[in-house]
Amino acid sequence: MRYALNVLAVEGNRVPPEGPFDVALTNGLAAIITYLDDGDEAAVVDSRHWVRSARQLLPIAAERLPDFSSGVYRELLDITQPARHGGADDEWLLTKPEHLQAMIDLDRRPGLGVLESARHHRTVDGLLVELYSAAALEAGGYHLMGPKDQLEAIEPSECDECLRTTFVADQLDDFGGYNSTGRCLACGYERESDVADDMAFTDALRQHDHE
Repeated sequence: MRYALNVLAVEGNRVPPEGPFDVALTNGLAAIITYLDDGDEAAVVDSRHWVRSARQLLPIAAERLPDFSSGVYRELLDITQPARHGGADDEWLLTKPEHLQAMIDLDRRPGLGVLESARHHRTVDGLLVELYSAAALEAGGYHLMGPKDQLEAIEPSECDECLRTTFVADQLDDFGGYNSTGRCLACGYERESDVADDMAFTDALRQHDHE
């Protein structure tokens, strides 16, 4: 999300480019590397558990992507970093169209692919809901299933806390509903077994009363 929205901010010439470029490159590289490492963030964080800088992430990305060329991104950082930290010698030393194109091209790498979605959302929250919902489906293995299995799959449901459709249940409850233990991929809420049991029983009782 931060990669996509910051790239679009530069693309629309709405803000000075140095800050958004740095945020976009750092988050984009971190997302790609984490995806290639099967969700393991160990390579993208330092000993303090802070995400490494874009300059530190570039060689890591090059190790995992044989066709990845970091030259244009290093040049971009050489231009933007002095301006970000108040040390620019030449205010006319600006980024070039090829730098923006390189940032857009990053979206074709595994782990991103979010620019088109970002272009169709007018708010940050709208994009977040779409991205988290897609992550919830992926976490449940929905896209790997055949059509028949998808009909029986446990789809993401509404979270008790943030109300987004991003709660992934561990299994169906005793009454065939989604009121089981599980976790929300958006806010991190985890439903405990006693809460799940109460919810399942209440929903089943309500359904029985309607019938």
